Amino acid sequence: MEIEGPLKIKVINDPAQSGYQLLVDFTPEFQQLPVSGQATEFQHYRQTLQAGISRLQPGDRNRDGMALVLQLVEALMPHVEAGELDLAETLQIQVGEETPEVALTDLLGNG
Repeated sequence: MEIEGPLKIKVINDPAQSGYQLLVDFTPEFQQLPVSGQATEFQHYRQTLQAGISRLQPGDRNRDGMALVLQLVEALMPHVEAGELDLAETLQIQVGEETPEVALTDLLGNG
């Protein structure tokens, strides 16, 4: 699944741990935008994800991945809009094997 947008996401599988880890970076182009431009770009990205999800069947791995990214985008949205994030830092998110959806409420403490 490749979705063009302001985020670059890598999936790291560590056999010693259950689940996997997401490493999330903001693209240099996104980082260069003023906060208002970042908010607009992030809104557009969210809409693109929502449209992509609606075109795929439930259970499709691409849909599930897009839904996970959408959850991440929605959790980050207010912080992007407020300019509260250090966009140069990599966010690290641990996703448990037993939970297909990641709880992102504590995301900002994990970067």
